[in-house]
Parts: sequence; C-alpha cells; structure tokens
Amino acid sequence: MYLLDTNILIYYTKNDQIVVKTLEHWITTEEVVATSTIVEAELLSYLAISAKEIALIDVALSPLLLFAVDSQVARYAAAIRRQHGLQLADAMIAATALLHAAVLVTRNVTDFKKIIGLELVKI
Repeated sequence: MYLLDTNILIYYTKNDQIVVKTLEHWITTEEVVATSTIVEAELLSYLAISAKEIALIDVALSPLLLFAVDSQVARYAAAIRRQHGLQLADAMIAATALLHAAVLVTRNVTDFKKIIGLELVKI
C-alpha cells in the first residue's frame, strides 16, 4: 500500500507527468493508494484556493483510500514529533503510514528519512 504525502497530490493537480503517470499506473494495476485526512485538510486550507482547484483536489482524492486521524494516529504522531522535531502535519502523515504499514510517497524525503521503519518512495 502507498500513502501519498500532500506534495504528491499538489504535483498531481498541477499535472506533473511523472506523478500523474505513476499514480495512474498504481490505481489501474489495483495497488492500494491512500492518503490521510490531514493531507485533505492541508490541500483545502490555502486561503486563495479557487473553486476549480477544489474540484481538482476532489478528483485527485476520489480514487484514494482515505485514513482518518484518530487518537492512535494522534498519539503516535506526537511521539514522532517529540523524537524528530517534525511539523505536526508531517508527523501525522508519518504515523498514518507506519500504523497502516504503508510506503510513504513524497518528494520531501529529507524530513521523513530519519524515522526508523518508515519506508519511503520519491516520485
């Protein structure tokens, strides 16, 4: 299973061909592709977001399995944040990937590479 970081979905909505082709390949070959509700919140939280951008985000999220942030994720994220000094959203995304045994797909490998047990893919 792959869990998408916020930046991957941003690149998808901007039609980055490497990201688009990779995600389309995974989805059409029935790989489980997921993300977190924290990613959804990050994507939709830009102050100047347009209706068109919201629609693109909705399309990008529609085929994905969406994991909610619950107490288990929150507590694991807090421990990751204390240990590694990550931003809260990044810690929650990492915790979600670890708890669901998912490979985290990101272009921000530097912040995540110090987390033991977290498998990363950069596209």
